[in-house]
Amino acid sequence: MSYNRIGIPRAFVDLISYNLATGWSEPTNITSFRRGGSTAVSLVSGSGGIIELFDMKPSNHITIERENKEFYIQYDTEFATDALAESSFLAILNHNFYSSCVVFNVDISDDTTFPVYPTSDTDIECITGNNGSEFWFQSGLGLGWNSGFAGMKIKIKDPSDDDNDGWYTVDNISGDKLFVAETLNADTEIRDITFYNTTTRVTTEGNYTDVINAGVGTSTGEINPLQNGWTLMTFPTVTVNNKYLKITFTDDNGYSKDFEDDVKIGSILYGEIVDWTHSPELGVVTTYDYDGTNLHNSIGGSTYSTSTHLGQPDWAVVTPWTFNTAPDTSGYYFNQRAGRMSHSMKFKYLSDSDIFTYNQSSSTTNQFFDDDSSLHSQFYQRILGQHLPFLFTIDGTSGITGDYGLFRLDDSTFKSTQVAHRIWDIDLKITETW
Repeated sequence: MSYNRIGIPRAFVDLISYNLATGWSEPTNITSFRRGGSTAVSLVSGSGGIIELFDMKPSNHITIERENKEFYIQYDTEFATDALAESSFLAILNHNFYSSCVVFNVDISDDTTFPVYPTSDTDIECITGNNGSEFWFQSGLGLGWNSGFAGMKIKIKDPSDDDNDGWYTVDNISGDKLFVAETLNADTEIRDITFYNTTTRVTTEGNYTDVINAGVGTSTGEINPLQNGWTLMTFPTVTVNNKYLKITFTDDNGYSKDFEDDVKIGSILYGEIVDWTHSPELGVVTTYDYDGTNLHNSIGGSTYSTSTHLGQPDWAVVTPWTFNTAPDTSGYYFNQRAGRMSHSMKFKYLSDSDIFTYNQSSSTTNQFFDDDSSLHSQFYQRILGQHLPFLFTIDGTSGITGDYGLFRLDDSTFKSTQVAHRIWDIDLKITETW
């Protein structure tokens, strides 16, 4: 929307930094390998390690050698309950993906191998076996079955005998046969079978929303950022099969090619969107604080100043939060906003359920941790007060880069005022951070 026109605010709350801060996750939960999963990713000497991508400081970028070819970064939430690992956005800040010809895809799964099963209809002959039922696959289908299919769900439609219609559980694979735990009628031909994946490729066109610089690539399931800078995508909340996150980075010309340049990445944020129920009241105060400057008077009365900083530190190849297709515009200080932005907003007439959880001492997931309607649990709790930064926009529908930034709470106190029966007011004061 720009012009600092306040709409309905939206926060993007990072799950990984929250889990690291609370001690649930360890650095070992984050791994990175080249294609095939056996060779570690090589970083340019002195650029730090992969874990620095999750310190919420995008200016602190790492540099990955172009000769790695395709590589991936994987995160294990260690959550066994689907509701704990839910996600609805991914942001990659401070990158040079355009200059290095990087495309990427994002997979979420309960299976560390991220299997992708066939989804097209398949003609299969079915005969009864000793282990429930077995499917004989027609020769030459090339479906690439393996033991990773065990436990997946399939749904079949039998045109010759509707007694076989329904859901089935894959038990095991043996040669060209797939065994299920349930029993089917013998000597029938199944012509309509649907495979339900345990992997969601959220970057498939139609599965996600391009918010900032997340254009569709030429290959299915790829995102191709058309500029250096940063990328933000949202997607419907992944509510099942979401234990693992995998981001795969590939040269636009194929996985066997070196990248055009060393790949630079500052931060990766992954988690859930938090939307306020309505716009703030009139009287929003937006401030730019040119902090870091001290004034001094000389003996003769002249005034001079010293500054520890004039604003955010440089990003790798662009000025902060901007875009460019040039190889490096990070020194274009005339194009960089100075000062530290803050917003002070008041939200009135929120229902108690919009702010508070049903039971903040409950171990029942949807009563506290995953109470999606509660600002206290989904926002204040997830950022641990002032401890963690969050990506924020003054308008959740905006695609203007200047409407976004990393912020922290200005006040360590969560405070809400009751103004009527089950109706509350709440203030939000946030300050830009880097």
